Amino acid sequence: MSYRTATDASSRRRELDGGPSPFRAPAGPTDEAPPYEAFPETIIDETPYEAEPLVDPRLGPRRRQPGARRAQPRRVAQSRANSRSWLRILATITGIALLATCAAGTFFLLRDDRVIPPETVAPPPAASPSVDRLASRATDTEAVTVAEAFGAVAGYRVLKSDDLPDCRQAATGELAKLLDRYECSQVVRATLLREDGAFALTAGVVNLADAAGAQAVRAGVEEDAGDFTTLHDGGESAVLGRSATVVGYNTYGHYLLYAVIAPTDGKKADQNDPAYSAIVGEVVDTHLAGALHWRGE
Repeated sequence: MSYRTATDASSRRRELDGGPSPFRAPAGPTDEAPPYEAFPETIIDETPYEAEPLVDPRLGPRRRQPGARRAQPRRVAQSRANSRSWLRILATITGIALLATCAAGTFFLLRDDRVIPPETVAPPPAASPSVDRLASRATDTEAVTVAEAFGAVAGYRVLKSDDLPDCRQAATGELAKLLDRYECSQVVRATLLREDGAFALTAGVVNLADAAGAQAVRAGVEEDAGDFTTLHDGGESAVLGRSATVVGYNTYGHYLLYAVIAPTDGKKADQNDPAYSAIVGEVVDTHLAGALHWRGE
């Protein structure tokens, strides 16, 4: 895109409004011969007149003065004829260019729309079925071991551990019945002492038939259907059998993970204490879930 400066525009207006113009008729009679010859049988009116100055197309139309007539000298007529010839030539060239452009666009359009024979189309790769191995004991067949679940627990000392094939020994009341109903095969548990000695807990892994069974047992815990029994040795963990406890739990595939926590100072457990949430996060959600994670890979 080209731009015109203000100086060029004002100069053009001054030339059109008052400057000399090759199209302006002479102001009066003169002795010099006209710079052109009239066409044969053409009558030229020699009456003095004021020809209209050229008008900037950006300005509005001007009125003609009354009585003024236009002269049609040969030079002007010839110039207009030449202009029309050039316009016709330019129009012809433009038309040819447009036709060539349309033809090229049609060619490329046809190339883009070509049909690929069916035998050359590669079939999409078959999607490999995604199987969550932890969703069922049928795909996660190996039993959980004590070493796998409680070999080392960061920030805690393992005091005692066991592996119960009879899951009913790990719970009381209706909760024990739920474990039996949803085909619990084992409960692997251990009693831990936090490094600062402030809390003791029994954490466990309940191995159920499938994820739906794990969710059903979880619902029983939430509805207070029973309690998980604790494992203590009479020493630093003896508090687990004598005072109120706080239970934290979560599901992980077909497993239910839990922790029964009590303060070692013998004070009443307060479930609103953020220390209990921290222990559940560290032992249940981080350690036990991390120990079982490889089974789903």
